[in-house]
Amino acid sequence: MARATANENAAGRVRVELPRGSRQDAFVAVNGVSYIIPSRGAHSVPPEIAEEFFRAQRAEDARENNSAAMRAAANQARQV
Repeated sequence: MARATANENAAGRVRVELPRGSRQDAFVAVNGVSYIIPSRGAHSVPPEIAEEFFRAQRAEDARENNSAAMRAAANQARQV
């Protein structure tokens, strides 16, 4: 998953910017409140939305790493 950047502003909101290569908007929902973070430009969101967005990114990265490790193990097992 593409990396995003964030920095907090004076209003207590966190400015989140998806990288330029992102093609899709990011959908984030916390406690019944939903946000769509557009793929272009920087946007201010509440801290809990930014936290969930970055948590989901970390989970996606872990899933990709686990999938790659499982594929490598399967390939190695086929060669034996």
